[in-house]
Amino acid sequence: MADRAYLYSEDRPDAWNAPEEGYYDSRWTLPLAWFFFFKPGDIRLIDVVHGDSQWQEVRLSAEKDSALALFQLRKPLLMSIIGHRVSGDAVATFIATVNGRPGRYLLLDPDEVLGGIGCGFDDDRGHAERIAQILTILGDGSCTAEVAREITGPYVKELSPDPDRCECQILGYTYW
Repeated sequence: MADRAYLYSEDRPDAWNAPEEGYYDSRWTLPLAWFFFFKPGDIRLIDVVHGDSQWQEVRLSAEKDSALALFQLRKPLLMSIIGHRVSGDAVATFIATVNGRPGRYLLLDPDEVLGGIGCGFDDDRGHAERIAQILTILGDGSCTAEVAREITGPYVKELSPDPDRCECQILGYTYW
């Protein structure tokens, strides 16, 4: 399960182990829509210890109700970016699925993807700063679609002409 990011709900804001079911994941990218749930204050750098090694990894955590409200505020911007690539019905199903999953908090674990993205950062602190910039610029959704695509580009990549891959780049895949 390498090079994946996970979006899921939990009852604790620091439940960093992705569940075995009831989550979204992506492959090789951070899906564009996932950025639309979070604000800069939702970014966490968590300490990881493995044997004698220790490092920090980026995670995002937000109260789900607040995240869903922020998504709705930014949704017109998302729709202007994706155009005809993914239908409004698919986005509505995505939101309903995220909303319907149990748990008070919405969590994002991008670690496996960040490890494979060479944005010139030696550690996750650089990714945390870059993601904070993205979330700041997305703000209330009033930036232009062009700016939003430019700032998310290193993580989302060029949207694929293949409809299935493109949907993964925008919404991710779900596992019940």
